[in-house]
Amino acid sequence: MDTHTFFLHLVIILLTARIFAELGRTNGIFDNDIYAALVLVIALTTLLPPFVMKWFYNRTGDAGSSRSRRRTHKLAHGIPHHGTQPR
Repeated sequence: MDTHTFFLHLVIILLTARIFAELGRTNGIFDNDIYAALVLVIALTTLLPPFVMKWFYNRTGDAGSSRSRRRTHKLAHGIPHHGTQPR
């Protein structure tokens, strides 16, 4: 998945969750304070996990091994790998 598609998916998820929070606020289920907290939590839990996971896996050293397994799998099955040529 390229960066543009990744961020497009994040924005769609964020907007969908915000719409449901707005529906709860306009129907009197949430007051403005709860709505503000929900929007903040929705934004943080949508935007932060990919970066935290990348940091965590780079720190523990597991990211390289999974990337190399994916590359090996793609090369073995003839799936083109972006930016590299089979050896």
